[in-house]
Amino acid sequence: MRTPTAEETKLLDIPANRPVVQITQTFRVADRFGAEDDLAVETADTLFPADRYELRYVMDVQ
Repeated sequence: MRTPTAEETKLLDIPANRPVVQITQTFRVADRFGAEDDLAVETADTLFPADRYELRYVMDVQ
């Protein structure tokens, strides 16, 4: 958790002292063509007020 920037308080319509949670994630696929690194296929930055949500994270790995 952290305090929001001035721009974030306007976008989220929250007070400046309200904590926020920021989640940054990158989804990758294994490279089939011989490159050393996996290929990033999607990225997401999510920001929300910490007092409005409960986090639950479930991920199936196959």
